[in-house]
Amino acid sequence: MNFNPYKIIKYQLYLFQLEEYDGRRYLDAILHKGLIPTSSLRKELQWTLKAKLIFLISLILQIAVAAADSHLIGLILFNSTLVLIIILIFELFLVAYLSFIFNIVASWILFPLEYFQKQRLINQAKSKYQKLKTQNSELKTIGITGSFGKTTMKETLSTILSEKFKVVSTPENINTPIGLARVILSSLNESTEVFVVEMGEYVKGDVDALCQIAKPDISVITGINEAHLERYGSMKNAVDTKFEIVENTPEGGLVVLNGNDKLTTENYERFTKNKRVEWFNSESSPPVYLTNGKAPDAGGRAGKFKVLSSKFDIEKLVRRIEIQTPTSALSAQTNIIAEYIGGNILASMIVGTELGMSEAQIKLGITQLKPAPYRLEVKKNGDIVVIDDTYNGNSDGIKAGIKLLSEFTNRRKVYVTPGLVETGELKEEIHKEIGKQLASVADLVILTKNSATPFIAEGLKEAGFTEDKIVWYETSKETYEKLRENLQTGDVVMMQNDWSDNYF
Repeated sequence: MNFNPYKIIKYQLYLFQLEEYDGRRYLDAILHKGLIPTSSLRKELQWTLKAKLIFLISLILQIAVAAADSHLIGLILFNSTLVLIIILIFELFLVAYLSFIFNIVASWILFPLEYFQKQRLINQAKSKYQKLKTQNSELKTIGITGSFGKTTMKETLSTILSEKFKVVSTPENINTPIGLARVILSSLNESTEVFVVEMGEYVKGDVDALCQIAKPDISVITGINEAHLERYGSMKNAVDTKFEIVENTPEGGLVVLNGNDKLTTENYERFTKNKRVEWFNSESSPPVYLTNGKAPDAGGRAGKFKVLSSKFDIEKLVRRIEIQTPTSALSAQTNIIAEYIGGNILASMIVGTELGMSEAQIKLGITQLKPAPYRLEVKKNGDIVVIDDTYNGNSDGIKAGIKLLSEFTNRRKVYVTPGLVETGELKEEIHKEIGKQLASVADLVILTKNSATPFIAEGLKEAGFTEDKIVWYETSKETYEKLRENLQTGDVVMMQNDWSDNYF
């Protein structure tokens, strides 16, 4: 524990920042994490302009309250300067412990200025985007949303399309209205031919707000699951929010959907009237070529491109894929080793051919693919293979990671996770299922103690996994500091998801 007032103030502001300045969630985090920082914190406050302003306003409020109280008690009630000084010192310590209250008030004070500044940037971006679209009718915007895989899909599309077009894409995991506005203002210009936009979402209306800035000519939904269910409140809200991107696609526009995804295939017809639907599918099934946007009644949803085979080379750490097209077969090799890359490539082929790319250009683009950082990114540490999937925070990504781990038949398999966040009422069910899937794959499972991982342990044990092969640590920081103690030469280590300090 650290009782330094400045560190307490900074810690409480750090939690506010992690909760994206959402007051309700911030109070919940304070309630569960406490008022005082501990040594288990893995990261620190990022001194952004907003953080600096909230800190400054909050500090002024704290000093004002402490000064007013000490003046009232010391001079008016006791008429004593000494009492005033003692009360002032006490009050300054007290308001430091309660700085979370002042942080929330500071954010309220800052809100009008922040709102108008954001709106100014967004309006400037809208104006620039519309001007560019008017000047260049060939400029195509591709919007990508979904509960999982948005960033990897964006990188796959951008890389492959770059073999023919001048492509601009939203960087890293920038996927909010203000982030999109800044990309348009800084990077989009007259020479841009394709704009690839990742669209993030927490609640209904989020995707629609992004589409109002840059309407997609082509929309892609990677899939839908319970990620952020705690915020959505219901799966219906989650589905409706993802399909906002389709509703904003023009009539006759291309909509690219995941044929492996149950919630997508069950709900797409409600949203795709007068749209052209194409399906991508990373799992093998008999090819069905669509000509009218209608999906087959059974066996999932198949599209005009088909993954015939997807083989992982354990020694060279590459994936070899063979794809059937309506006219030929295409073979390619990629450094992205997850099986789902096949689906991403098919989606990129659908979009690429729509925009006039040749199969030769697409194949060359496939060879240029690289894994996005912290998303099934392979790293070698001597003879140990580390698969860093710490930016994955959803159940479909977990399944993909476990499946990939199972392909390392020649190594001892170690799985490290703190579980998933914001899964709401499905927390127990989801984490027990993770444990059951792991039981037949992993040789050692390392868990961080929190509200989710006990359910993983239950699932492991129910599936026959022995308790001596489960290692527990109190915090994520301790888990990673002591990870090396659990490893042996030749291991493959899968590190999936990473809880930030605001979760419990």
